[in-house]
Amino acid sequence: MSYNLLETEIHFLSAIIILIAVVIPIIIAIKLRHSNNRRLRNLIVVLSIFIAVHGIYHIADFFGFSLLAEWFFEPISVSILIFFGLFYLRTYQSTKEIER
Repeated sequence: MSYNLLETEIHFLSAIIILIAVVIPIIIAIKLRHSNNRRLRNLIVVLSIFIAVHGIYHIADFFGFSLLAEWFFEPISVSILIFFGLFYLRTYQSTKEIER
């Protein structure tokens, strides 16, 4: 028995899974809102934004807005992911300086 999913069905399943996955970092960010560790909270917020935008990319592609998905949401998603990586690197370096 073989399962051949269409591209739209894959985008639909991906969107559901991604939007479920974004709940966890949002809950963590809410729990950290009164914490002294603002960098960690901000890092988790940026990660949540990336996950949400990537989910919107899949939703847009599922509904047939491929041009909007490919030319708008995908570059924004990649940009946020790069920003997350740079922000993580800066956070990691500052924690290493504190440990010294």
